[in-house]
Formats: sequence, structure tokens, C-alpha cells
Amino acid sequence: MPRYYFRLHVNGQQQTKDSQGHQFANGKEACSHAVKRMPAALRKYARLTGNTHLAIEISNGKHTLNVIRGKVIIESQ
Repeated sequence: MPRYYFRLHVNGQQQTKDSQGHQFANGKEACSHAVKRMPAALRKYARLTGNTHLAIEISNGKHTLNVIRGKVIIESQ
């Protein structure tokens, strides 16, 4: 099975670099995994920084295959 790597970027700054990766049958499964991780990551970083722009970059170790993006904007009344 191919190995996929996930890098987390918060507000344009790389936060984590996945050096071990995870094995998935294909890129579609790797992308699905990143989408499932997004809500928890948004909750975590929005608590720490307020407005948050988050990106999970999926690569095969050589090339970026997909980027999953999400954001939280906190508006006060």
C-alpha cells in the first residue's frame, strides 16, 4: 500500500511535519482521512488563536497531491 504524508499549516505557518506517514489503499482514502481530521484540528487551533485558517497538505513524499482547507472566523457582537 502507498504511504501518504500529512503536513498541517495554521495561519500560513507550518505546524507539523509528518515524517512517518500513513498507509492507505489510494489517494482518495488519504484525502478522506484528512477531511475527517479537519474538524478536530479546527477546534484545537481556534481555541488557541481565535480566527484560524487551516490547511492539511497531503503528499506522497515527493509531491503535494491535495490540500484540504478550513477556517474559523469568530465574530463578536
